[in-house]
Amino acid sequence: MQERVSVHPVYHPSGAYRVAVFRRSDGCYRYAVEARCVLSAADKPLWTADFDHSRSGIYDSPEAALHDAERDIVWLTGCPVTTLQSARGEKEERVDQVEVDLTAVMTSQDLHVALADALGFPEFYGRNWDAFWDAITGLVQMPRRLRLAGWTLLASRLPSDARQMRSCLHDMSRQYPEWASEVEYD
Repeated sequence: MQERVSVHPVYHPSGAYRVAVFRRSDGCYRYAVEARCVLSAADKPLWTADFDHSRSGIYDSPEAALHDAERDIVWLTGCPVTTLQSARGEKEERVDQVEVDLTAVMTSQDLHVALADALGFPEFYGRNWDAFWDAITGLVQMPRRLRLAGWTLLASRLPSDARQMRSCLHDMSRQYPEWASEVEYD
């Protein structure tokens, strides 16, 4: 059994979305993207349900559920979070440069902790390469320049992780060039 506790509009360049947050009987929360508003031929708002809204996880708070709903709207539409922030009227300046010191990184876990700390990933960051992709393309605003100090050492210690990280950063620069960082592998 679950109870609807709130409904939120989420504004996005592809339209407005209606997100409901539910409290489950165990006290946890989930969300459902219930509808998307588009303009009809007569310029009237028309709510549709033409998408998969079954992606919700289980959350400790309604705020965490809503945050993940916004992230999924970004993921489903292919539009970076910075565009979503602009649609909500937020004016967040991109940081000019971030340096990540990789010299002390010995394990994959160390690497993900260093990246999360330097780039400001949320607490729920999953510390794997799928989560890294989600974070850089939908959860944080990447700096204009990203300097990876100790890259050669990292690549010799963790070659697979180095390849995957380089691939994610390269793919972002191809798919979202206006939001990607210029990366310096130092």
